[in-house]
Amino acid sequence: GLSPYLCLRRLRLRQSGVTAEDMVQLLRCAPSLEAAVFVGEHLGGAEAALLERPPPPCSQLHSLELMDCNLSTNDATSLLQMPPRLRTAHLQAMDLRGLGTCLERQLPSLRELRALDCALSGADARGLLAHCPSLEAVTLCGNPLSAAATAAGTVEEGEGEEVAAVMRRLLREAVWPKLPMALRADFRHCGLGCEEEDAWRACF
Repeated sequence: GLSPYLCLRRLRLRQSGVTAEDMVQLLRCAPSLEAAVFVGEHLGGAEAALLERPPPPCSQLHSLELMDCNLSTNDATSLLQMPPRLRTAHLQAMDLRGLGTCLERQLPSLRELRALDCALSGADARGLLAHCPSLEAVTLCGNPLSAAATAAGTVEEGEGEEVAAVMRRLLREAVWPKLPMALRADFRHCGLGCEEEDAWRACF
């Protein structure tokens, strides 16, 4: 059927009861939208909503912020890959474990990425940043990025020597992304050790 045409440039919705289907329809009706912020909305199921019909073009959307929106990893992946010219992405307060391995294509236009308190592992972060070769600023505060956190989750409690062995193996096998355009990086509250901090610095 017919849809309204909204001449919106910027949109911010906070705890307004918007669903994933509502969000997709809104994006479809606002082709000139440049920046969208969703806070405390129930947007789970965004991936399915985008697959039901041809996705909105979002050709002008350059900034997308999603905070505490109940997204799954697949939902977040679909939304990040939807706008062809996305320059800024902000994700916060959601469980997005595995995000680094779910992205199917590069995000060459992305200049700034903020993913705070999203339960990302070190492997998630490395995989995610490897898809963003043009990043100028990255913030990953509050994610358990350390090899120690990953190792502790794979070994039974009390097996200290085994945790240390797994941690050394993870660091040895890690493939670190190269981000030559990055000017700012913030990894506070990620539990990184000195060796890992040095490895991350070498990426920039």
